[in-house]
Amino acid sequence: MAKGLEYRVIGAGRVVVPTPLYVDDTLLAEIVLGEEARHWPSVRRIFERQGMPSSRSTVHGLYYVPAILKFLDRREGLAASDEDYPDDGPDNFGPR
Repeated sequence: MAKGLEYRVIGAGRVVVPTPLYVDDTLLAEIVLGEEARHWPSVRRIFERQGMPSSRSTVHGLYYVPAILKFLDRREGLAASDEDYPDDGPDNFGPR
């Protein structure tokens, strides 16, 4: 992994993520693929077609790591998209 990278636990799933939370393409490749980071350009194209969040122009083209990790968890079957919307109780469409 990248030298000097710090880690912290975030979110309800207690995911360990590297900081900073916004990273460039090179660091994202190291985070996702480690020593195989050289394969990132082709892997990224596949992931982008599958719905991987894109880089954010508002932060100079950097990627938001927690969003990428959530995408990868869904892709690998470790999370479902309905986990983004926790149950808030039964629906009540009529008068009380």
